[in-house]
Amino acid sequence: MAKSVLANRLAQVGFIVRDVEASKKKFAEFFGVPVPPTCAARSTSTPSARLSWQRAFVRI
Repeated sequence: MAKSVLANRLAQVGFIVRDVEASKKKFAEFFGVPVPPTCAARSTSTPSARLSWQRAFVRI
């Protein structure tokens, strides 16, 4: 019988959000941990748009 994915330890989960500053504060409050710093991950330009990413890691 195949092992359930949930039987293994969860290592990392990612979320895409519109406001990383507000979201990281809510996640930190929910999990009872300090608010992490935000770091710029990447910035890309295309002919029609400029895209940028930010990331924050909430460790529990």
